[in-house]
Amino acid sequence: MKKLFIGCGILVVLILGVVGWAAYQVYPDATQGQEQMATAFAQLKELDQAHPFEADAQTQLDGPRFVQVLQIRVDQAKYLRGIVEDLGSLAEEFEDGEEPGWIESFRLLLRAMKQSFLFMGEASTKFAERLATAQMGPSEFAWHTKVLWACLRRVDQGAGEPGLEDLRGRFDEFREFYKEQKDANDKLPVLDELIGDVPSSVIAQASVILATDVERVKDGLYAPQFDHLYLLLPAHELEDLELMVEPDGAEAPAGR
Repeated sequence: MKKLFIGCGILVVLILGVVGWAAYQVYPDATQGQEQMATAFAQLKELDQAHPFEADAQTQLDGPRFVQVLQIRVDQAKYLRGIVEDLGSLAEEFEDGEEPGWIESFRLLLRAMKQSFLFMGEASTKFAERLATAQMGPSEFAWHTKVLWACLRRVDQGAGEPGLEDLRGRFDEFREFYKEQKDANDKLPVLDELIGDVPSSVIAQASVILATDVERVKDGLYAPQFDHLYLLLPAHELEDLELMVEPDGAEAPAGR
């Protein structure tokens, strides 16, 4: 029995050692990613101050600005697609049919974790840069995103404008994803409340624009996992919902 306890103790020490080493390896990239996210959110706050936007006062759609938002979505989606492909290429380093050992699998997991942390920071930075180039605050971007999803909601309700049939099902998919987010964080508002009551005249104008280039709309919907964050802008709302990561709370692992 004593030998059994000693053996278990050694195993626990080894496991803790591996976990500690993994944390040591990932910590610099996690910290860098968190710092980039904090910097990006600070820039988003500044953009809202520099380019104020009153969502409740909007009764008509600014067509060119809506098109600009759609293009920002496409550009951001193209960047995200590249990152996802880079992460996926890690698994392709092994030849077809070859099963990696546990050491190789662990190293692959660490690389994926490190790249994921950096990806979150870089994605936030890219998004803030694109809004800055467009001279647009996150509140304006969020409102136009609500207009987009209000249009797609009507499509799935069977009341969408002609020419948008190819976008049927997109809102239902997003609603299912958002439900998972809300189940994990009950502070999130109900999706319909988050989108709000977009004026019918705005939906009609936006639908006409969407119908002129459905493929671009599809490209911009590549990563709807981020749309609940877009909808929750400006940045202070993300802070209130504890969806923003601050680097100040991160502590270096022991021995760093």
